[in-house]
Amino acid sequence: KVEWYDSVTNLTKVVDGVSLPRIDHAAQPAQDGAFVAVAGGSDGTNLTDEVVFFHFEQPLNAVVKQTVQSPPRLREGRRGAAAATLNGSNDLFLVGGYTDVNAVKPVASSEIVTTKSAFAVSDGPALAAARGELCVSQLADGRVLAVGGRTVDAPGAPPHSDGTVDLVVPSAGGAPSVLGKNPLRTPRYAHTCTPMSDGSVLVLGGVRESNGTFEVLQDALIYTPAPLGD
Repeated sequence: KVEWYDSVTNLTKVVDGVSLPRIDHAAQPAQDGAFVAVAGGSDGTNLTDEVVFFHFEQPLNAVVKQTVQSPPRLREGRRGAAAATLNGSNDLFLVGGYTDVNAVKPVASSEIVTTKSAFAVSDGPALAAARGELCVSQLADGRVLAVGGRTVDAPGAPPHSDGTVDLVVPSAGGAPSVLGKNPLRTPRYAHTCTPMSDGSVLVLGGVRESNGTFEVLQDALIYTPAPLGD
């Protein structure tokens, strides 16, 4: 089932008539919060390429699933991806993830789901390193910072944390570009990235995995991207 939180009544409510079994999916508000997109993930047996939208309907005072005549589908099913928005929050930007239901098979690819006038899916830029369970943060100037993740060095090799940091720069009328930045001192995955008012990004916690050992990190980092144009 799908639930939503009603801040007026302080209650959690079920979205009526919707069944959406998902794990490792990405969820992101778009068009300045007009709706929430749920993309990719797994039902435990198969990956999905679905992109499902939800919006708040005022007459019902409830969240409902948005009816889309020709629903967009990702070009490849993926789980463990991260999501942000581009172009004034009109486009959903899905990056990285895994292309296997259970195994760590990371990808560096990204996809852009256009939502403004018509729904469409196109290829986005490739990240510097293939990884899943990364986090992304949208900066105030429209750029997107992609941080860390989990990867493998070769098929069948044990997974490990990754410290790669990418800065995705939108381009008016063209494809975004990706700039490599200084990596994290401590690689991590399953962490969070939160944009701060001064333009920096708070990177919190996560897991450091190496040679089959795991450490739950308790640190907090401040990552400050270079100003736009530098």
